Amino acid sequence: MVKIKWQKNAKQDLFDICKYYRSVKHSPQTADNIKKALFDAVRALETFPDQGARELMLPDDEICFRYLVVKHHYKLIYFHEKETCHIVAIWDCRNNPSILQDKLKEK
Repeated sequence: MVKIKWQKNAKQDLFDICKYYRSVKHSPQTADNIKKALFDAVRALETFPDQGARELMLPDDEICFRYLVVKHHYKLIYFHEKETCHIVAIWDCRNNPSILQDKLKEK
């Protein structure tokens, strides 16, 4: 089993998504369902970290970014090195993909 390490920006992404769905327009139950689905996906990475598809929007010679699609719209973006799986972002696929590249360059 590999260790899971959440990067600060990924934690912020999760917080922002839950905050949005807990807003007046949505329900706390929706936020809880999305959060649970994301944590279930992360737990699956502990035993099979290379299960996600390669993220082609983030070509990198040193890091192989991968992703899992969760709840139809969210990409759980991560990379695996040695015994650690690094969660780097939770990306809403309905956003402009070029923003994802800019966002991860900041890290």
